[in-house]
Amino acid sequence: MSMVGGHPYLVQLAFYHLSRQQLSPKQLLQQAASASGIYHDHLQQLLGALQAEPELKDAFKQALVTAHPVSLEPIQAHKLESMG
Repeated sequence: MSMVGGHPYLVQLAFYHLSRQQLSPKQLLQQAASASGIYHDHLQQLLGALQAEPELKDAFKQALVTAHPVSLEPIQAHKLESMG
């Protein structure tokens, strides 16, 4: 839950893989965000969305590299929040 911020689809995906015993909980957490992890496709979609909108990509970068709160344009903030 903490890894994905409670995102319903990503939590469901984790439980699906755990229920099918494809991965142990430890393996899932170690590999989740890697190229071979269960969230690879989801992360690729998000990357594609960011690359399609350079101003959104810049806003995301700014929020990531700054240690203090960042002021974003309302539309950019809404789009980023909608992406999860």
